[in-house]
Amino acid sequence: MLWNLLLTLGAAALGGLLFKKLNIPAGLLVGAIFGAAVIHLGFDASYMPKTVKTIAQIVAGGFIGTMVSREDVLKLKSLWKVAILVLGAYCSMNIIVGYCAYQISDFDLLTMLMCTIPGGLSDVPLIAADMGADLLPVIMVHFVRAVAGIGIFPIIISHICRNDETEEEKLKAKEEVKKSPANKAADLQTTVITLILSTSFGLVGMWIGIPAGTLVGAALGVSMVKVGVNYNAIMPKTLKKIAQVMSGAYIGCAISMEALLGIGEVIVPLVFIMACYMAVMYVMGNLLHRKFSMARKEAMLMMTPAGASDMALIASDLGINSPSLIVIQVVRLFVADAIMPQVCYTAAQMLG
Repeated sequence: MLWNLLLTLGAAALGGLLFKKLNIPAGLLVGAIFGAAVIHLGFDASYMPKTVKTIAQIVAGGFIGTMVSREDVLKLKSLWKVAILVLGAYCSMNIIVGYCAYQISDFDLLTMLMCTIPGGLSDVPLIAADMGADLLPVIMVHFVRAVAGIGIFPIIISHICRNDETEEEKLKAKEEVKKSPANKAADLQTTVITLILSTSFGLVGMWIGIPAGTLVGAALGVSMVKVGVNYNAIMPKTLKKIAQVMSGAYIGCAISMEALLGIGEVIVPLVFIMACYMAVMYVMGNLLHRKFSMARKEAMLMMTPAGASDMALIASDLGINSPSLIVIQVVRLFVADAIMPQVCYTAAQMLG
């Protein structure tokens, strides 16, 4: 068992490093899934205990919690209307589009609802595994969403708003973009305390028994402590990378040959979901632009489901320097990973 565990983790790590070197979006996680799946499906030599998933969720939840700062929460006082509109649109889309995708596919409702959550690529599949959804469609849809959010949506937004740019925006592009709290240099003592907090709250969440309780508990606990006592909780990127490899290894071992052979069934709901993401980005972006007098480019980027740190760099490239954009993206990611899965689970129980 120990040899199989080390072999699986080693293959996941090698796959992750290879995909990352090839500059594939979310390459570390995707490569880890691929490496573990090769050992699992090709050689039947994989072993991945649930403890690995628990550790990955604790680290992932803690990392999400560190992204929320007191400054972000205070800034929400002036952005609460924008945040409600953005989150309301995402939550509505999650349920409506997920239900429609369920109607046009052969997958169960919970799986399609998990596919349409605008959360983290490394987090949602873990939550889906916890809740009993089919992993392959969830992985595929979120991978395509991550690629589109980083590489396709910004190009489309830039084309749509090509005549909107003002001299003021051009000047803003030269300013320094606010860095994500997750990018701060890690102090060993603070990191250990953050891990203790994340583990404690994560285990409480698991003990309570709510779906994905470990990740939710860790995320909520660390964020509450960080904001409540203004504690500078930090989780170094190295730990996040290790958690991604562990997540990928666990997910890769959960992929069955039957699911892999049915990959063609994912195409129709995937295209439908991505088209809906595009439509929501365009419609809601224009609505935010008109209602709150913000730049149309900024509004559409606010509705683009990519990572908060990715959006900071993308926005800078497109000539937008907006702390408000990053705050909304951080809140979106937190709600999508910590709250929306619970809503999806409840909706699937009621409607499925």
